[in-house]
Amino acid sequence: MATETENATLRQPIKGVVLSLVFVAVGAIIYYVGSADLWWLPEVEPIWYAMLPLPLVMVFNWIFIFMLYGQNWPFQKFSQPIQGMLASIAALVLGAITYYIINHMAHWGAYIFPIGVAWLFWQFALGPWSGNPIGNAHQFKQPITMISGFIVTLGFALISFWIIPPEVLGKFTGIPFVWFVVAVIIVFTWQMWPIQVANPIVLLPGYLAFFSFILLWLLSTAGLDFFATPGSAEYGRSGAYMLVLLLCFLVPNISFQFWPIHRLSPWWRGFIVTIFAIVASILIYWLLFSISDGAYSFLAKTMTWGFCIFIAMFLYYGLFGGAAAPPIPGTAGTSEQT
Repeated sequence: MATETENATLRQPIKGVVLSLVFVAVGAIIYYVGSADLWWLPEVEPIWYAMLPLPLVMVFNWIFIFMLYGQNWPFQKFSQPIQGMLASIAALVLGAITYYIINHMAHWGAYIFPIGVAWLFWQFALGPWSGNPIGNAHQFKQPITMISGFIVTLGFALISFWIIPPEVLGKFTGIPFVWFVVAVIIVFTWQMWPIQVANPIVLLPGYLAFFSFILLWLLSTAGLDFFATPGSAEYGRSGAYMLVLLLCFLVPNISFQFWPIHRLSPWWRGFIVTIFAIVASILIYWLLFSISDGAYSFLAKTMTWGFCIFIAMFLYYGLFGGAAAPPIPGTAGTSEQT
């Protein structure tokens, strides 16, 4: 028999539909607030017009710092949604400070997006991919785990930004965005299967490189060049499709908690969601391309809104508890203040 709490809670698939609509609405709010002129700088707008307003790239990274390493410290004693609201404000403030340091003090405004992607990559690499060695080393005590997670992951991001030659990544140094897309798919769609059966830090680079190659090959067969010159039509088309594909992979987990296939094994769930994401992303991209007639400005806005929806998803998942969404492997542990 269902409990009173269960009866008062939306069930799938209604819950998934409502959540998806909320993500789109919150993403629209972030998009229109972020499109204000005050976010944009003349020296970076021609390159990263299609991307998020740059301060929000840093805010997004701090959302993951709170989620993967801070466990919403120091707000974890508050109930939801107060906890999520306070953590969101903290991420906004810390993201703004980080943006100010990188842009106004280091004068790296034109490279904030590749640095931000590299930072996200290393947060995953040293978090759920490898069983969170930083958290385990500090027994997830706070604030030392959160501080160490911030310093170490951003440090590795800066190292990779400095030493990886541009020829490896296309036009810019940092970490290829396709690596991050594949990483999210491995963690959130396949739930780290089958990497968790052994040492993930040993197996993951091979999976990451192989499936990144497969994804880029599929894009190239469709005439999409992800390494095209930023600002070009090819770059806008490939980036827009990559965002649509990423969201199609995430919705079945974050919105629907894998309903109606939640009782299947990770392999079957991952396989079915992968087929769904590929088919759905092709149809959605075809619809967007037909509406826009391939116009770069429209696809650039699609990319920006896609990023904003992405932020809305992880605000919910990471800072507001994520309801019944499956936890990220490697983030378990008690949060204890030193």
